[in-house]
Amino acid sequence: MNVRTVRAFAMEDLEYEQYDESLKKTSNLNKYLGFHIGIFQGLTNISFGAMFLSILYFGGSLVSSGELSSGSLMSYLISTQTLQKALGNLKIRFNSFYFSKFF
Repeated sequence: MNVRTVRAFAMEDLEYEQYDESLKKTSNLNKYLGFHIGIFQGLTNISFGAMFLSILYFGGSLVSSGELSSGSLMSYLISTQTLQKALGNLKIRFNSFYFSKFF
């Protein structure tokens, strides 16, 4: 708002309270968002780490027995890492959709 208009109608205190309330709301939403991003990122990191280790374990046993080539195993691992990056970016899309209704 225009400072002269606010001062002319002596609404400085009301404008200050509204601004302070907006700041508190924004701060609370940012804390909420950060907490849920942390939970989502932690769970996806743990699940993909477990998946990667299980692929290495079982794929390594197949390579050692000669049922699978090492190139095929590496190709599969690269594909799973690409999938991990794509799902990691999903949180950005979800957050922009979910939190757009607050603003």
